[in-house]
Amino acid sequence: MTEFAEEKETIKAIRKAEDLLKQRTNLMKLPPEKVMDKILDSPQPAPLVHSFPEEDFYLLVQEIGPHDCLSLLSLASNRQWEYMLDMEIWHRDRIAIDSATQWLDLFLKADPRRMVRWCVEEKLEFIEFYLFKSLEIVFLGQDQDPSDLGDGFFSLDGAIYVRTLDIGQKDKSEAGEMMSETRRQFIENFIHRLAEYDFIKYQMVLLESLHVLPAEEEEKAYRWRNVRLAEKGFLPFEDAVGVYQTLTIDQIEKMQMHLDRQGIDQNERQVQTFRSPRLSFELANGSDTFSQSLRMVSLPEIMPLLQTEFASLCNQLIAADQRVVRDRGQLSSVVAKACGYLSIGLDYLVSSQKSTATEMYASMLHRYPLVWIFRVGYGRGLHLKWKAEKWHTDSWFNNMGLTLTFWDETWMGVLGGLMLKKPLFFDNYETGVIYREFASTSDIEKTAKILDEIIVVDQLLSLMNLPEIQFAAGRLLTYKNLLLTLWARNYMDLSYQVEPVTIHEFGSFFDYLFERHNEPESQKTSIKMKASFLDWLSQQSGLTTNEISKRLGETLEALFMEIENEYGRVAKKDLDPRYMNLFLLEG
Repeated sequence: MTEFAEEKETIKAIRKAEDLLKQRTNLMKLPPEKVMDKILDSPQPAPLVHSFPEEDFYLLVQEIGPHDCLSLLSLASNRQWEYMLDMEIWHRDRIAIDSATQWLDLFLKADPRRMVRWCVEEKLEFIEFYLFKSLEIVFLGQDQDPSDLGDGFFSLDGAIYVRTLDIGQKDKSEAGEMMSETRRQFIENFIHRLAEYDFIKYQMVLLESLHVLPAEEEEKAYRWRNVRLAEKGFLPFEDAVGVYQTLTIDQIEKMQMHLDRQGIDQNERQVQTFRSPRLSFELANGSDTFSQSLRMVSLPEIMPLLQTEFASLCNQLIAADQRVVRDRGQLSSVVAKACGYLSIGLDYLVSSQKSTATEMYASMLHRYPLVWIFRVGYGRGLHLKWKAEKWHTDSWFNNMGLTLTFWDETWMGVLGGLMLKKPLFFDNYETGVIYREFASTSDIEKTAKILDEIIVVDQLLSLMNLPEIQFAAGRLLTYKNLLLTLWARNYMDLSYQVEPVTIHEFGSFFDYLFERHNEPESQKTSIKMKASFLDWLSQQSGLTTNEISKRLGETLEALFMEIENEYGRVAKKDLDPRYMNLFLLEG
């Protein structure tokens, strides 16, 4: 073939690949049940199915339902079949025989002859291991009678007799019986098909199945499976968790010196364009910083690389979190997590350049691999966790043996999220959950602000001359009712101890707490009482009022705002200790 002819064929192949990519992109926007109909109505359904990256095709099959899309499975490539086995039949480092039975049975029903040929030519060691685990094989001697073998045996040649090993198992449940029957039918069907395909090969496979070393074969299969999945980002768990290893700006700059982002040749870029998984990338279309930065990328040749890197990052997160992802909804949560920490990482990297220019965000995507940016972003949450743990070790709060409930609901929630092995943001059901992943720099800043407030309050408490803390009257003790109750007792010249105030005693204090106006809605805490509280804190801690205001001004203002919201519209006669949590009271 001449050089001109080769170039012409290459151009033709590229145009065909581009057309398939366009069709596939349009298909991914449709509901799963309609995708199969569109594929089967295509003039060339097989090339279209083969053009799907293994990850996207696997999710499509799962969303439609494996048993409902045998026609798609019949069109799938051997690589797509192999990927499904890699994802479905392993339980940690062991092959789950029941899962293997279900998927091999699906392939056999979808395309019997190709499935048998694939097993013999490409998956021989695996199918022999499967038969070793599933079959009892007996070579009948000259002086043996088949009736001596027992029930369940059958033979195609009168010499080799087999029966499934699950006959007579203890699992008598309906599901167990159904699985046994599925395995029996599959094995009988497979053996008949194998004998029809190549009778000598059939005998050889059964003979070799007798001599399988199961531990050795399973370990080898697991190793090769890990190699295949690692190419897509599905690293073994012990390697995948490296995605949560923080990177500093200094580290990322040193690593970048040895990175060549432009060293991919044109052919490899084209392969990435056509073969990189697109579903996860298509789901990254929100309002977060990372998604917006993608829209600002000016170099079209970098997009295939970003698609590949993003899919690999999502797959690594799936492996690290040991998730099961079988539909777009489950994948969406992984994508949201990736986008969140990528957004935090981008914000931090751009801020380190002392620039707020929008084009800087796109340049960071050109400059650094996405997994590095993710690790920078995740590190922001880890630094908060480490700061909280370091403070907690020597804190007054911990030395007093108090529990997290001491910090009241919001602060307790924030600390609880940071104390987890993988820190989470305390959402308090604003988006429907109590904890979620950090999704933006705003989440980091909110959490950091509250943690700083907790540390400052703890330092203040450590300086104060506090009486022995007793959990009186079965009331929940918090930093709020501890400080406010001691201040109220001091204001009313009561004994200086952590004990509830009677509702009668509290009444006189309540008279002075607010600036009473004609309109109940306008009642505010008295400036005089705020000053009294500040003076009392100063006397007990040894800090000046200015120092306390500087360190805790916003915190104390929020505390008095809470007092206004809780009690500002309550008449003195309606005070009820059962519903007053900011002070320790008794009836």
